[in-house]
Formats: sequence, structure tokens, C-alpha cells
Amino acid sequence: MPRLVLLLLLAAGLLPMANQASRADVILDFTQVGPTIETPYGGGAPFPNAILSDITLVLTDEAYSWGVKLSQRNGGGVPHAQLDGLSDLRIEMRNLLEAFSVSLADFTKDIPIHSTERSAIELTSSPSGLPVGSVFYSSPLDLSVRFTFDGTDHVSGYISGDGSCFMGCRFGGVLTVSVPEPASLLTFGLGLLALGMVVRRRQA
Repeated sequence: MPRLVLLLLLAAGLLPMANQASRADVILDFTQVGPTIETPYGGGAPFPNAILSDITLVLTDEAYSWGVKLSQRNGGGVPHAQLDGLSDLRIEMRNLLEAFSVSLADFTKDIPIHSTERSAIELTSSPSGLPVGSVFYSSPLDLSVRFTFDGTDHVSGYISGDGSCFMGCRFGGVLTVSVPEPASLLTFGLGLLALGMVVRRRQA
């Protein structure tokens, strides 16, 4: 009887894990490599700028497996969004005069027609491939950032506006893909459950 109780408890513990694994997401995370390079006002040699930029895209596992076609425009008129399969999007820039942090909600919210706030997403990918296209966001303070994806793990970026980068800055980095662990944990747990049932049957 104790073994049966243990097996039942294990099965009950795997149920929420199975639910979580069924909707596992794929995380595309950008890491900046090297400094941001600024073009000086009035000409001269470009120089390093302290700004650091991050972007994270979260896709459903189904969207990543089949490939995505994301299209979005917002600001200055009627918004448009075709973002099926995009679970989340986050952009942050540090070491600025003004804090800069946006999420997927900022790309889909209502923007007053006269605001300088703008956003745009144009991304496609092949099945289980890295995206091609760009993600653009311009804040109400007229600070804008664009991330450009080329289908490889290399991502380039451009910043303009704001006293931190008035004439424009460029940066680059790498894109990594990660998948949450619940799916593999579920497989391991189911294996333990099956093994326990086999052992119990032999002992019976």
C-alpha cells in the first residue's frame, strides 16, 4: 500500500507540470557585446557610449516550431497588430538620462494620434529558426531604438534621440534561444512513474 500511495502522489504532482509543459515558451534573449558607439555632433571620430540595450522575445513553442510572421504598427493613426505566437516582448536600455523600459503591452496600447510614441514589429522566421526583420520603439520623449535581426544569432541595433545619444548610436550582440525546463522534467517524472508501476507489478 505505501508504494501505491507514493505512485499516486507522484502522478498528482506531475499533473500541473504536464499542464505547464504543454504551453512551454521559447525565449529569444539578446545580449549586447561590446560598447554602444555614438556618432558625435558636428562630426569627428565615433566614441563609446555607456548605454546598454536588451531585448527579449518570448514565443510559444508551437509558433517557434512552425515559424512566425509577426506584423505590428502603432502610433500616429489606426493601430495594426498581427502577433499570434508572441507571448511577451521586453526592451530595456540602461545608463540613459531617462529610464527606458517597455513591454508587449506598450506595443498594443492606445496611443494618442499626436504623440511621438511609435512602435513597429516586422519579424518572420523559418520553422525552429531565428527571426529576420526588426523591432522598433520610440518613446513619448522621442527616444527611439531599433533592433535588426538577420536570421542568425547576430543582432544589430540603432538608438537616436535623447540627450544620451542625440546624433545616433549603434550597438550589436548575440541572440540565444532557451526553452524552460518543465518539459524535460515531465519526461523524467513520467519515466519514474512508469518504472515504479513496473516494479510494483513484478512484486505483485
